[in-house]
Amino acid sequence: MEKTAELLQKELCSISLKDIEELKNEEITEDEFKGRAADAELFYKKYFEKIIKLLIQDQIEFVANQAANDIQLAFGRGTANGLYILDKWFKDQIAISQERFEPKEKIELGEL
Repeated sequence: MEKTAELLQKELCSISLKDIEELKNEEITEDEFKGRAADAELFYKKYFEKIIKLLIQDQIEFVANQAANDIQLAFGRGTANGLYILDKWFKDQIAISQERFEPKEKIELGEL
């Protein structure tokens, strides 16, 4: 009996984009958006950065040791990819948060 992608996903305790669709459509104000980015920056730099690097390294080692098992290899690759996506989200939030330090108007030389 061939397993469906949905059944395999459930067996591997994986999620789909449908599971987070409501978060993508969440409407927040610009102040809330920037506040969330600042909170994410603090959390990432203080707690999460080292942990995510360890999780990615562990997953890469897992994938390297699972070459004989196609399902586990695919799951490991997907997990590593998910960790990279999560890391990128935090880095994007940091970039948004850091915008507060940029001058609102750039002064060109000779304009004073």
